[in-house]
Amino acid sequence: MQIQLSSDDYLSAIRAGFKPRPAFAVLGILIVVLALAALVFMLGSWWRGEGSWSDVLGVLAICYFPAWYWFYLPWKVRRLYAQQRSLHQPASVEIGEAGLQFRTVNGEGLMPWENVYRWRETKVVFVLYQSDLLFSLIPKRYFDSMEAQGDFRAMLVRQVGPANTPRKLS
Repeated sequence: MQIQLSSDDYLSAIRAGFKPRPAFAVLGILIVVLALAALVFMLGSWWRGEGSWSDVLGVLAICYFPAWYWFYLPWKVRRLYAQQRSLHQPASVEIGEAGLQFRTVNGEGLMPWENVYRWRETKVVFVLYQSDLLFSLIPKRYFDSMEAQGDFRAMLVRQVGPANTPRKLS
């Protein structure tokens, strides 16, 4: 298949790495609920005329992570995408029993299945990690059908293991 990565594909792959384990997701929801309660109390104190500058700092602290995730991260990833010219080039990807064969105008290479440390899937991309920081991605829009995506997912499970499960290091 021929693929052409976009900055949105790259952002989706980066965000896939942030998906928490279920226990951390529950903790995160609890923190969000507590932060919203604190925000309500802070706004209430301002409404009664009892607010202070520490309340403003609290509101800014609560807004930090959403602002980072929805504004700063997309800006930074788009900037990185623009800098890395190799991501702009079309590539050919062949899926085989030995691994993934990538070809671009600058060269070609095989990523054997045993080099895939783990993989994740989002609504728009498959992300294959060779380490915690090095990954390759395949946008789902380039598969011919949902069945082809399912076949690729099944191959990943067979060759690498379940999604989001790192291989044991030996």
